[in-house]
Amino acid sequence: NATISGTTSNALTINTTGSARLATTGSNLFVGNQTVSGSIVPSVNDVYDLGSLDYQWRDLYLSSGSLYIDGTQVISSNSTEVIFSTDSGQSIKFNELGTDNITLQTVDGDIELKSSGGGDVLLDPTTGIVSVKGNVSMQDGTAKFLSSGGNSIVFGNNLEITGSIVTTGAINGLTLSAGIVS
Repeated sequence: NATISGTTSNALTINTTGSARLATTGSNLFVGNQTVSGSIVPSVNDVYDLGSLDYQWRDLYLSSGSLYIDGTQVISSNSTEVIFSTDSGQSIKFNELGTDNITLQTVDGDIELKSSGGGDVLLDPTTGIVSVKGNVSMQDGTAKFLSSGGNSIVFGNNLEITGSIVTTGAINGLTLSAGIVS
């Protein structure tokens, strides 16, 4: 059943009961705000786009729902977190293709990188603590601990070295276990 009122020069009102199809071929231009009471689902899988390179949507407003890509929930939210997730076997990659920075920023400056294994990393600029579980590996050719101000670096606990010590300067206040004092 359909009721049509108005003319093509005015507003046209179509009231239907049951299902209705607005166009079987071609395109429709909807002007003004549209209200939908139900889901918008394409008629075939993986064929149609929402927007284009030239005609993009500005904002997308979601409730505490999710964004799915390739059938995988990749972004979801709850009252306290926005969650990025992957399926088993997938990685998360932030890829900046220019010369800009990738910035992780919080109000208090704490950024935690965690895994379910033993490789946790904590960078805390408020206290200056860098905490690493496991070994720290430095890139060849640039392996140096340097003070940004050019001052001495202090090791607060005992220092155990399993390899040789090579120095280009003096070693002051050193007592060796063989009884040689310098």
